[in-house]
Amino acid sequence: MEERTILVGFEPTDRDRELAKSLEPLARVHFQKDLSRTELDRVRKRVEVLIVGGWRGTIGREMISSMSELRLIQTLAAGVNHVPFSSLKRSVMVSTGSGASSPQIAEHVFALMLSTAKNVVRHTEEMRKGLFPQGEESKVLCGLILGILGVGSIGSHVARLGKCLGMVVFGCDIKEPPSEVLDRFYDFETLKEFLGEVDFLVISVPLTKKTEELIGKAEISSMKPDATLVNVSRGAVIKEKDLFDHLEANPSFTACLDVWWKYTADKTFKQNLPFERLDNVVMTPHNAAFYPGYHEKMVEFAFNKVLKYLKGESLEDLADPSDYV
Repeated sequence: MEERTILVGFEPTDRDRELAKSLEPLARVHFQKDLSRTELDRVRKRVEVLIVGGWRGTIGREMISSMSELRLIQTLAAGVNHVPFSSLKRSVMVSTGSGASSPQIAEHVFALMLSTAKNVVRHTEEMRKGLFPQGEESKVLCGLILGILGVGSIGSHVARLGKCLGMVVFGCDIKEPPSEVLDRFYDFETLKEFLGEVDFLVISVPLTKKTEELIGKAEISSMKPDATLVNVSRGAVIKEKDLFDHLEANPSFTACLDVWWKYTADKTFKQNLPFERLDNVVMTPHNAAFYPGYHEKMVEFAFNKVLKYLKGESLEDLADPSDYV
């Protein structure tokens, strides 16, 4: 029987190499970083499984087209909008890293929500200036409506944390998830109705053809005047100018943004519009999924899914190519 071949496309740590040994009884593991151009050309013709890194990386179409034996792409990231689905054969499955960091991202969501509900950023800035605005009231999350747009792994963890704080939890997705934590469910056909009900909106949908620029002027305008929008999905799910204009015109409306529209190679913050000038925006630099040991956990999660595949077991969280092409 011909040896099965795995190619790891991201730069491995020593720990990653150790974890890869769990796959070696069933397949030969090659790290792209270790291969010369000639060796890579020879190996990629036999690759059955390709394991790739973060969402900012790209998988070359030329490399994909040369992998005649490719059957599975496993990503470390939950988002797979960087995968060139149009270049893949129908027989190739794309397995996502969805679920690897969901509890940690959900924590980040509530850090953002509570920071704006309790005016933490503004009060810190005021007190640095010598002010002491004691007595100012702040929002209490208990009893408010938490709306989750995209009730997948991250959204489900957000829902459970919301319940712990006494919030009423509504969900909106393409189809109803098997979740016991939702008090009410809306599909995309009733999106505006859903948006009009919630006090806090958490966006955690994947970026697909159906969700790109899903939230625009009409959708944002349908929300409550003092609502808070939290985005841990992808910037492109929201129309950038529509959100900026609404925030600028409605100071009581708040946005907490961890994901953005533009990313620079030198890691400077520069968007098409100056969100940093708005007092009703709380910002983090796409850090929700970064925590001690995050890389090791994502790699272990991905390798475990590949191991299931090699053993002939079915995989969860496979991407649907029709969502992307």
